[in-house]
Amino acid sequence: MIRICIVILFFLSTWPASVLAQNDKVPNLWVGIQANAIPTFKVNSTENTSARSQGIILSISDFKKSGFGINFQLFRGFDSAVDFLYGAGIFYAVINNDSFRLKSGINISRFAVNDYRREGDVVGGKIEDQFSDTFKPYLEIEWPFAKSISLILQGGYRLMRSDITTIEEILERYPDGNPYRVHATDNQRWYSSGWEFGLGLHIKIY
Repeated sequence: MIRICIVILFFLSTWPASVLAQNDKVPNLWVGIQANAIPTFKVNSTENTSARSQGIILSISDFKKSGFGINFQLFRGFDSAVDFLYGAGIFYAVINNDSFRLKSGINISRFAVNDYRREGDVVGGKIEDQFSDTFKPYLEIEWPFAKSISLILQGGYRLMRSDITTIEEILERYPDGNPYRVHATDNQRWYSSGWEFGLGLHIKIY
């Protein structure tokens, strides 16, 4: 599923880029920092309240020619069970004027998890996903308060998809007792991770 979404995201992102190229217009490159407050956060069986994350965002857009843009993100935080999050997104300026921009978008990302269940040596044990997929639709307000600097306020809701392996039967073991051959079933689990509210600063590089 994540591969299909990435392919769709790629084709959607190339459309505004091609339009800009045909008009001999180089799109703007923005770099930003953002901090998120997360009232409730969940990945696999790990849950946390009052979580936070911080990261950098690289975005490409030109709102004078096209309302579309693309971004790339790298974030840390969320929970001690998470190493980092990485991904990409596409957004569209629903309202675009000199005072502010209202943008709607979706980010398709992946969590790198360092602390997850690895119960591969018992019947009924669970092996959780080390790389959980996440989808975050969001609304964002951007206030340009200088020629090349904008303040960002964002609110979004994160959905998660994790692959969970369940040990159904242990067929063979090594002499030390560790499983050698097992029968297991895999299933995908969709669940809600929760709301996220972000505050950031974007600087135009060119």
